Amino acid sequence: MKMPAPTTTTSTASSSDTDLTAPGSSAGRFTTRYVMSSTTMAKTFAERGFGTYVPNEEITEYRPGDIVSMNGHVWIAIGQCEDGSVVLTHSSPNTGVQISGSMLPGKEEKTTQSYAVAEAAMAKYFPRCHSFYATRECALDYRGGNLMHWDLEHGVLTDPDGFVKMGPAEIIDAVLG
Repeated sequence: MKMPAPTTTTSTASSSDTDLTAPGSSAGRFTTRYVMSSTTMAKTFAERGFGTYVPNEEITEYRPGDIVSMNGHVWIAIGQCEDGSVVLTHSSPNTGVQISGSMLPGKEEKTTQSYAVAEAAMAKYFPRCHSFYATRECALDYRGGNLMHWDLEHGVLTDPDGFVKMGPAEIIDAVLG
């Protein structure tokens, strides 16, 4: 999927979004339109016309590229497996960016299809990181966030590679392979 360049404006005025110091900027600051509170990210992106907002209680599927935001964390869906579990990418302070799988209610730990996909991807593409940090299976509360499906029909985000029709392992191999 290809995303348009971030919209930035040079300004000394503050905004509800995070102001970051821009090296070489004549004003010394710029506002980025992608950095904001994790709790509201999915809804804010949808309000800006990037896609459709889906509150947690109405989520029925996870599509490649979906943004899931919750209090204190944001993750991106790589894809949903046949068993309903989700392969996702996220970052945490201790382990950095990683590919993980989600748990499912009633299933034992590390038995979901998404965990198997994440484990294989981390071992294949990030062996050094994988040797230091075990593949993470995200707890059920990761599925407690709100979601934004990207609008692929109106050019907000395009999918020239057909990721939306691929499974999570295919997407990872296409991007990283």
